[in-house]
Parts: sequence; C-alpha cells; structure tokens
Amino acid sequence: MFERQDDCNFCNEGLLELGQCSDYGAMVVLKTGNDLNVDWYATLQPKTMTDPEIGMNIMFVPVGHLEYFYQTDDLADENAKGGIATARLRKAMHIVMEEEWEMREETGVFFPPEIEYGKQSKGRNTQPHIHTRFTDTSGWLAQPYPSDTGWRKKETYTAPDGDEEAGRVYVRADPSESKPLSKERFERVGNRLVELCRF
Repeated sequence: MFERQDDCNFCNEGLLELGQCSDYGAMVVLKTGNDLNVDWYATLQPKTMTDPEIGMNIMFVPVGHLEYFYQTDDLADENAKGGIATARLRKAMHIVMEEEWEMREETGVFFPPEIEYGKQSKGRNTQPHIHTRFTDTSGWLAQPYPSDTGWRKKETYTAPDGDEEAGRVYVRADPSESKPLSKERFERVGNRLVELCRF
C-alpha cells in the first residue's frame, strides 16, 4: 500500500539499520522492522534545540512514505507497532536522561518535561513524509509555547508607527537555536538508546 520515495530523506533513512548514521549524521536508535506498511524507526539527531549537554532531539518516522497522520488509521498493525515503539522510545529517553542526571550528581527530584509534536504534508514543512519529534524542554525550549497558558499571559507589545508591522500586537520569546551534541555524548546517548529500544 505504501511505498518508498527515492528523493525522500526519511525514506532513505528507513533503509538504515540500528546504530547506523545517515549522511546528515542522525543515528537510528529504534527500528521495528522494514515493512513499509507496518514498521517505524527513530533517529537521534546530531543537533538539538535544547541544551546540548543534557537534552536530545529524536525523530520518530514510519518506514513507508506516509504524508498524513490519518493514513496510519488504515493499518491496525501499524498503529499497534507504532504505539509500542512510541512507549519504548519515551521510556528509553527517560532512562537516559535520569542516568545522566545521576552522573551530574543533581539533587532534588528527577522530573523531565518532554515535548512531542508532529509534522505532515508540505506547505511550510520541508519534508512531506510524516514525522514526530520527541525532545526535552531544556535550554531555550524551557519557555511557554503559543498553546500554553503561560504564553497567553505574557506581556504584549505593539509595533511602533513607522515599523513595517506598525500596530501589530506581539509577545517576546527567546530565539530558537540548534546546537550540536558533542561527539562523545552523541555516541553514548545513541548507543544507550539502541540498547534500550531494541525490538
């Protein structure tokens, strides 16, 4: 039913095996199999929008070329496998972050916030292949999002006369920046995720 598209980066990453890295440098840390109609994989990204010393950025992607999330409903097996893989991936992320938290000899209670968001189709998205991103909220991501109550309670500003957007009301947010994980941490975290996510 679903196919692979040669010009799709996510389809090409789906050909890789556990522990292998893409040309971009993303490491495959979870893979349920190679069936285009059933299976999923996840990659640890070499860069993160969170604090690269404690955060991580993981992409969760179907092996087959799906462009809309509703397409997963066509295949019950895919939903089941994807659900199990998602839970395993989240658990592995939690374990790795807690292990690193203990290595840093942090005090208090370990409570890692996590963000999940997905993209589909084209438009502003550069990849039509659906994908979901799992990340923590360290670094600049530790601020309210437009959908959060905290965002709606932010102080508002109005663009002044003479400005290109004069009269427009806006709120201020910290800028986003993607930073690389160190080679040592990338390999350590990636290999640990592979170990924890093995099917």
